[in-house]
Amino acid sequence: MISELNTLKGFGAKKLINEFPSKEWKVSTVSNFLDKLKKTETIERRPGSGRPRAVRTESNVNAVDELVLAKLLMLCTCTIS
Repeated sequence: MISELNTLKGFGAKKLINEFPSKEWKVSTVSNFLDKLKKTETIERRPGSGRPRAVRTESNVNAVDELVLAKLLMLCTCTIS
């Protein structure tokens, strides 16, 4: 919708902010978005951009469990001896 208002009606950042006051957007954010839209002609992110997603797999969970248990065992044996 925003891209349509920008391309078809020529709405700039300030006009878009005035049209959607409940969103509480900042001018710089909308302006950056419109610049990206103009350069790339898409609102999609580039592949691989942004922070990598954390992966929670059963093997990762088990590995962390083993590390924690090993640390606890090491602490317990140190206090006993």
